[in-house]
Amino acid sequence: MATTRKVIIIGSGPAGYTAAVYAARANLAPLMLTGIQPGGQLMLTTLVENYPGFVEGIQGPELMETMKKQAEHFGTEMIAEDVTAVDFSKRPFVVRAGERVFESHTVIIATGASSKLLGLPAESKLMGRGVSTCATCDGFFFKDQNIMVVGGGDSALEEALYLSRLGRQVDVVHRRAALRGSKIMQERAFKNPKIKFLWDTIVHDILDVAKGKVTSVLLQNLKTNAREERPVDGLFVAIGHQPNTQIHQGEPRDDADERARRLRRGRRPGPRLPPGRDGRGHRVHGRARGRAISRGDPAPLVTLPPTPPTGHARWPHRQNRLRGPSPRSNPGFSPTRSWLGTPQRHAAGQRNESWSRSP
Repeated sequence: MATTRKVIIIGSGPAGYTAAVYAARANLAPLMLTGIQPGGQLMLTTLVENYPGFVEGIQGPELMETMKKQAEHFGTEMIAEDVTAVDFSKRPFVVRAGERVFESHTVIIATGASSKLLGLPAESKLMGRGVSTCATCDGFFFKDQNIMVVGGGDSALEEALYLSRLGRQVDVVHRRAALRGSKIMQERAFKNPKIKFLWDTIVHDILDVAKGKVTSVLLQNLKTNAREERPVDGLFVAIGHQPNTQIHQGEPRDDADERARRLRRGRRPGPRLPPGRDGRGHRVHGRARGRAISRGDPAPLVTLPPTPPTGHARWPHRQNRLRGPSPRSNPGFSPTRSWLGTPQRHAAGQRNESWSRSP
């Protein structure tokens, strides 16, 4: 077994690369296990317009390649292996990737998210045979054909807009009567003459497994329960993502998801993960969020020490710099005193203790 590492990062999306940059700049010599297909969900994205710093936007793969080069520039070691097992029950932690075994004092879990599926029996059988979750990967195969997109968020609208440049017609199936995507994406989709919307509708079944390809889709209206078979050549599922937590499910005190949900609800966080172990990005969010969440999440992990309260012995010169006496702590406090602490007489004749800004 190799020398025990200070930091191992599992995953290579925006959260993983950001954690690598901060850890490397802190001289922690991080090891990143990127997986066989590094880069996360942005590798399957076309134009990214809402990431700060790029006026005209940037292609998803190009953005991830830039993040990778930045992490490598500061000394991050990267190995293109998928993590197959972890052991967080003892210290140092053990991470297995194929035939290789690594030990580390700290493990950062940034495994990202995977596309959610409809859960239909025919869906898995026809995956790659007309069913897809990636328009940029498979859209080319449906040139001048009828295409259907399932979903109502930004992901579905982005897929539909991209596919409209390739297909003859794009039908967007949504189970509600209104889209959930951003306004600008909705406006673009509504203005596109190739995109049609089917409201309050779900996909009941996908045909035809016997032929080994998608020939049509059986739709069901949620209000009338009426069913309709519509011929399509390609079905793209864009109903969201779910965090990839399979490799460390069942590990002790695996409560990062609940901790993140409680934080979003404004409550105090629950029990923390064991010291040295943390989750970043989509791993700790109940539902997949944007790239900014992933990019900003790891920042405080390895760089920001806990800040002592004002007056802590570590910084004695801050004792009264930001907060002086108050009526609660000092009954003789008078709001008329100056900042430099010129003693003032209280109405009752009491004299306050003088205080001044420390040098």
